[in-house]
Amino acid sequence: MIYDEEKDKLMIHYAMRFRNEALRIYYVYVNDDFNRVETLPRLLFEYPEENIGVLDANITQFGDKYYMFYAVNDGTAGGVKQAVSDKINREYRFNPRYYDFETAACEAPTVWKRIEKINGY
Repeated sequence: MIYDEEKDKLMIHYAMRFRNEALRIYYVYVNDDFNRVETLPRLLFEYPEENIGVLDANITQFGDKYYMFYAVNDGTAGGVKQAVSDKINREYRFNPRYYDFETAACEAPTVWKRIEKINGY
């Protein structure tokens, strides 16, 4: 989930599929008590090849951009890719590059802001 400052709401994003289609990333907004969904699911991101699914997305804001890291089921080793948008809830642009360094399949990328430098980083 991520907080949408423009809507002043928490936005939950998740992988979902219809019938036998590939997984896509959808989003909804929830109420302030976080006990009820307030919107219908809307498509947030889909892989450009219709038979390849995406899941386990994690969105973080850096500057004026939103970066979505996600796992892709394209049959190759590794699996974390990135899509970028100027908007929190639409227009994520596909990037074919892998952003992880694993040589084996991986899942659930998680991104967070580091508060202080550790060992010069």
